[in-house]
Amino acid sequence: MSETLNWNVTATVIGGPTLSDANTVVVDGYDKLAVLVPKAAAPPPPPGGGGGGGGAPAVPAPGTANVTVGPGNWTGVTLLFIKPSKADAAVTFTAGTVTAKLDGPIALTGSGAVSLLGSGAAKLSFSNTSENDITVDILVGRSAS
Repeated sequence: MSETLNWNVTATVIGGPTLSDANTVVVDGYDKLAVLVPKAAAPPPPPGGGGGGGGAPAVPAPGTANVTVGPGNWTGVTLLFIKPSKADAAVTFTAGTVTAKLDGPIALTGSGAVSLLGSGAAKLSFSNTSENDITVDILVGRSAS
C-alpha cells in the first residue's frame, strides 16, 4: 500500500520576490524519526590533577548519534527532511562521503536531490560539539525496492 506525502517550501525576500514550490510524493513507506544528539562531553581532567603546564587545552569530545533512516540504500529514498531543534553550525551530519553543517533544515525532494548523499546504505551520522543537546527530526519517504 502506498503513502502520500505533501511537502512545500517558501522563501520570501522582505519587499522583494517570493520563491515557492509544493508537490505530492507517492512512496511505498515512510519513517519519522527523532534523534537525540548529545552535547559535547567535558574534556577529561589532565593527568596528575591539573596545574597549568603548557600544552594545548583539552578539547571536548563531540556527542554523536547514528541512525539508519530506512531499509536499503539512498537510491530507494525520494524524500528526506532533516530539521534540528536548534540550528547550529557546531552540529554536523555525515551520509557516505558527504559531511555538512546542520545550521538550518535540510530538504531533499526527488531521487536526484537525494543522490547527492551517494548510493550507499541510508544512514546518517551526527556530531555535536555545541554546549547543548540537539534533537533532530527526520522524515524519509522511500520505495520498497
